[in-house]
Amino acid sequence: MRQRFIIPLLGLLSFAPAILAAGQIYWTDELTDTIHRADLDGTNAVVVVDSVEAENPGALTFDPVDERLYWASFSFENFTPKIQRVRRDGTGIETVVFVASKARPGGVALDRIGAKLYFTDPSD
Repeated sequence: MRQRFIIPLLGLLSFAPAILAAGQIYWTDELTDTIHRADLDGTNAVVVVDSVEAENPGALTFDPVDERLYWASFSFENFTPKIQRVRRDGTGIETVVFVASKARPGGVALDRIGAKLYFTDPSD
């Protein structure tokens, strides 16, 4: 059965795809530099990560074992590319890795079996 999602947007939905995780949908908003979450029917939409913590957030991925959301972040002010993560409820934000200064991380993927984190770099 096909479902339709109606999510209230506060700004501009990112080009990064939204992800489904644990019965909810997560997405980034490029205009407000925030990460949002809502139930699959569009209700209970909240900001999970605000603009103070999510500098230009990119693509998202979800680790179902640790229940953490990962994203690529790039600050245009101090040119600090990094990969960050947070618990599903928005607590415990931390930087996982700082990326080489010339890189601009985009997509993020996790390899749970190999214990690796991968990211794309569209600047190359």
